[in-house]
Amino acid sequence: MFIYIDGLLLVISALEALSQANNEGTGCYDYWFKSLLASLSGRGKMGSLVGASEDVKRAGIESSLNEYTVSMYRLTQSHD
Repeated sequence: MFIYIDGLLLVISALEALSQANNEGTGCYDYWFKSLLASLSGRGKMGSLVGASEDVKRAGIESSLNEYTVSMYRLTQSHD
């Protein structure tokens, strides 16, 4: 249990540092939400490359984006 809490605090402090380093405010999720929104907005129709952003087309289809989103959702819920 304590290892989980220590790990969570480490992740939260890293997210805060990332937001500050990118001048996105002082909240731990500010930069993360902005980059997640850009990732989700850049996806194509039905997860394909049709209508996808140039960044997504260059990188290809990321099949683990759904799993990543669920994991990050759980992280944000555990922080409350």
